Amino acid sequence: MAARKPKSEHKKPGPKGPTKYNQQMVDKLEAFGSNGEGVAEACLALGISKETFYEWGRKFPEFSDAIKQFKLRSQVWWERAGRAGSVGKLAGFNATGYIFNMKNRFPDDWRDRHEFSGPDGGAIPIEIKRTIVDPKG
Repeated sequence: MAARKPKSEHKKPGPKGPTKYNQQMVDKLEAFGSNGEGVAEACLALGISKETFYEWGRKFPEFSDAIKQFKLRSQVWWERAGRAGSVGKLAGFNATGYIFNMKNRFPDDWRDRHEFSGPDGGAIPIEIKRTIVDPKG
C-alpha cells in the first residue's frame, strides 16, 4: 500500500485552470428553454455550476445574450402552458400552483407590485389629528 503524502505536499487550491467556455457553450444554451427548462437544467446540460453560468453571463456578452434568450424561451413555454391550463386544455391544471411558480420563476414580469407615492411621486404625507372627546357628552 502506498504511503500517504504529508499534508504539506497535498495540492492546494490555486488559480483555476483554463475555462470550459467556448462558442459551443453558447450554441448549447441557445438550444435550451423551449421546453420551459430552468437555469439548473441548463447548467447540468452544460456541465457547469450556477455560479459559472452567471459569471460567464457577466464576462462574455454573447453568453449574456444567450442567457436572455434562454430565459425568454422558457417564460414563453410556461406562459403558453398557463394559457392552455386556464382554458381547460390541461388536465389537472392547478392555477394557484401555476401563479406561485410564475411569480418565483419570472419575478420581473409576474410579481405583485405595490408601489405607493405621494404628490408628484414624492413621499406620502401623513397627517395626525387628535380628537378630544368630552366624557360628559
